[in-house]
Amino acid sequence: ALDQAASHIVQAIEAKKKGVSVLKSDICEWAEERFYVSGTEQPITLYPHQKVFLKLCFTKDARGRFPYRTAIYSTIKKSGKSTIAALVERWYAETQRRNQELYCLGNDMEQAKLRSFREIARSLELTPGYNRNRNILPGQWVVQKTQMRCLTTGNEIRALSVDAKGEAGGAPAIQVWTELWGFDQEEALRFWDELTPVPTIPDSLRLVETYAGYDGESVLLQQQYELGLEGRQLTEGEVRERTGIAGSFHEAKNDDDLVPLWENKAASMLMYWDSGPNARRMP
Repeated sequence: ALDQAASHIVQAIEAKKKGVSVLKSDICEWAEERFYVSGTEQPITLYPHQKVFLKLCFTKDARGRFPYRTAIYSTIKKSGKSTIAALVERWYAETQRRNQELYCLGNDMEQAKLRSFREIARSLELTPGYNRNRNILPGQWVVQKTQMRCLTTGNEIRALSVDAKGEAGGAPAIQVWTELWGFDQEEALRFWDELTPVPTIPDSLRLVETYAGYDGESVLLQQQYELGLEGRQLTEGEVRERTGIAGSFHEAKNDDDLVPLWENKAASMLMYWDSGPNARRMP
């Protein structure tokens, strides 16, 4: 563990000297090396369907950009939604653009702090070398109650509640929206509109992690769900061809079988919407 911590610190120092990250690896490879989880206190082991979603969203295209501006990750309870969202934010903070704002958004501050933001903090706390007395990963991260800063890139992750007026003019590179089904007030709708992905940031995007909502009540989520369905549902064969991962969804036996992923290119959206018995993919 000490050798691993020393290796990470050396990498961070070298990255800072060069002004770029040396960890711009595949997001899944990065996660299985660096993103520690509380269940095992070891780096995460991703399941095939999780890898597929992450590779589709965060593998850059021919332009050198992420292919989507909105990504929705919706499935049943205890399926790792908050962990996946936290993984994305920490990966982006450590490996992508510099001096950016990254948001963890909730209906209220308590929700904002207790989901993906908390999972990022836990991952850092479990990383070898973390100093719990000072809440720092030396040379790499400083962790506070509602924000944390990656020292090697200057990126800052903030926990925020709904406040359209307070965040007017914000320019987040990555936004994680927790339980969008509950964002049902007019203020929440304005907040969503205010925080559109930033055109001047090439890799700016919104990631929504949520349960299913209620017809006629979860208006914002339903709008996004219907927008996703306006796209095209992907097949097992397409997913394997684009990600290199076969058998990612157990119900898909043949290449032409549909999987719970929809791509709406016109809206720059990928939606993973999993429900029913097939969604029980975790142990």
